[in-house]
Amino acid sequence: MRLVYKFSILVVFQVCASAINLEPLPDFESQCETRCPLQNQTEDGHGDVGCGPECKIKQCARGCELWETALETSCQVVCNGTQELLPLKELYCVMGCNDAVNRYFHKLRELIGTPLPPALVADTLTATSLSLEWDGPRFANISYLVQWRYEEIADTWQYCRNQSWGPHSTVLVENLQPYTKYRFRIALLLSPHHSEPIVSEPSLVISTLPGGAPA
Repeated sequence: MRLVYKFSILVVFQVCASAINLEPLPDFESQCETRCPLQNQTEDGHGDVGCGPECKIKQCARGCELWETALETSCQVVCNGTQELLPLKELYCVMGCNDAVNRYFHKLRELIGTPLPPALVADTLTATSLSLEWDGPRFANISYLVQWRYEEIADTWQYCRNQSWGPHSTVLVENLQPYTKYRFRIALLLSPHHSEPIVSEPSLVISTLPGGAPA
């Protein structure tokens, strides 16, 4: 069984005063609402007892209005509490909500693109620790987490643990394995409940120094 070593890190990122506040653009809701009548074009009129065309459009528009609240939970929750099986009219609410949420995330990805990779800070490399610096974009309402993987094993990316934020754009990584090759990257979490994170380019391969006393 391959051992997976866990290491602790101290993540210290600068929070710039000029950080862009990604408040939702005012046209997300209106763009969503313009699509609500189009949903009826693909319906055959069967199975819609209790929610006709006007009901569908109204429920869809309601979902468009609730999309910001859904970022903290889900469209299903904001449209119909926590029920697993949605009544038909709530289904159209969820459809509208999902449309607006997807537009929001699409816009964020356009604005952010692919961030630059973190880089090794000079004179910080040891057998079991190193420091990284990252000069990526700063956005309000987005979480930034560090990921790592072994280079020679081609392992999956894993999140670093014990992260804390401070006044400098540096990351202290500790409890590494001596003479081991790693890569690191930054993951931007757009929302705690939606969407895959945006990830930076991976760092160059960084090999820790040999451990033990010199020969």
